[in-house]
Amino acid sequence: MARPLRITYPGAFYHETSQGYERKDVFKSKRDREKFLEYFESATKRYNAVIHVFCLMDNHYHLLLETPSGNLPQIMQHINGAYTTYFNVKRGRFGHLFQGRYKAILVDIDEYAKELSRYIHLNPVRANWLKLRRNMSGRAINLSGSEIMCGIGFSPTATISGPPTSRPSPSYQAWDYRTIETVALR
Repeated sequence: MARPLRITYPGAFYHETSQGYERKDVFKSKRDREKFLEYFESATKRYNAVIHVFCLMDNHYHLLLETPSGNLPQIMQHINGAYTTYFNVKRGRFGHLFQGRYKAILVDIDEYAKELSRYIHLNPVRANWLKLRRNMSGRAINLSGSEIMCGIGFSPTATISGPPTSRPSPSYQAWDYRTIETVALR
């Protein structure tokens, strides 16, 4: 049976997720996460992608992704393919890293942006991987163990250390993260 075609068009927004094959970890170190973020950055430059929100867990990731050029398959092939090659070479392995096709849900950004941003950023809490505690600055803090990364910041005009320059709507701007957060878990 053929796979259904993806709905792609310029200016579309997607909630995109991919998980590790057999639910195994796809990020085993901080350097793995940093390398994945480098592929985000190269996708923004090469394919004009805009990644508004992301969360990298141990065995999967979530993105709120905008495709100004309507080229979702090329963007995801670049991100997942390049990272799989990096991961396999680094660990002397071969084969699939991610399980099946990536999941990309087309979203109405004006209606769903705040809720999706909350969902993506609170995913580690809802998965019971992180108990939400706050320090004096209001940021989630260390509970020991491995790390996750959640944040914003990838557009053709942004860098890893800066926020994106484009926003989908004024209602989205109200729910705005200004830095990439790294919090420890488990």
